[in-house]
Amino acid sequence: MQDLDAKYTLLVFFGPTCGHCKKEMPKIKNSLDSLRDKGVDIKVFAVATEFDKQEWKKFIKEQNTGDWLNVADINHDDEGNPVASSDWRDKYDIYSTPVVYLLDEKKKIIAKRITHQQVKEIVERMELN
Repeated sequence: MQDLDAKYTLLVFFGPTCGHCKKEMPKIKNSLDSLRDKGVDIKVFAVATEFDKQEWKKFIKEQNTGDWLNVADINHDDEGNPVASSDWRDKYDIYSTPVVYLLDEKKKIIAKRITHQQVKEIVERMELN
């Protein structure tokens, strides 16, 4: 995520089989598209909180988020054996999805646990200053 070069980074935690995520992702994408149409430099780092390779790929295709940096916390090897996963759930307080964080160009958290409307409102307000 540190390598994403953008004025703003949207950090999105989602579950590929999460019904609420499937409803919210198009709204998030519309807010982003609206901001980008206004010339805002914003990129997305999307983290799948559950990993089934087929469901993950299907979600990305259906939600048209292929231009986002999509990653998954793989906590099983190819044979289904558990492996150590990162501690991002604790660090970012992720216990449900979707969860959205807005980061500045230095990856400092500007806003956390925000809606798609709040993403647009906060960025527009910051761009006016």
